Amino acid sequence: MSSTSNSHVFSYPSGQSVNASIWAVGFSEDGTEIGWGKTQAPSAKPSINRGLIEYRLRFPSSDHPLGTPKEIQPYKNYIRAKDKWQDWYLYHYKGGDYNYNAAIVAISKQNSIVATIQRGNTDGY
Repeated sequence: MSSTSNSHVFSYPSGQSVNASIWAVGFSEDGTEIGWGKTQAPSAKPSINRGLIEYRLRFPSSDHPLGTPKEIQPYKNYIRAKDKWQDWYLYHYKGGDYNYNAAIVAISKQNSIVATIQRGNTDGY
């Protein structure tokens, strides 16, 4: 993450930024790859699922070196972030100094807020 709270993708081995917005991230079911996408979904709901997984990168292992990014067919089965686990929920709401739509992230259990994280004025967190 940069100081402007944007995700960046870098080319290996040049180290140059690809200058692309990342709208989706997920892990392969077997945990050997990370996937990401640069295409924003027009009506992304829930807010944690904002686009398609379009590219993949194989993680290094004892059997294989680090892979190279490869384009994949969208909708390949990748595990994405979840906003619910048992009685726990993660959601965001409007607030903060500038009343932004997603300024506050709340963690709740059984409909009671346990913790919140408020977006800062300058850092996006």
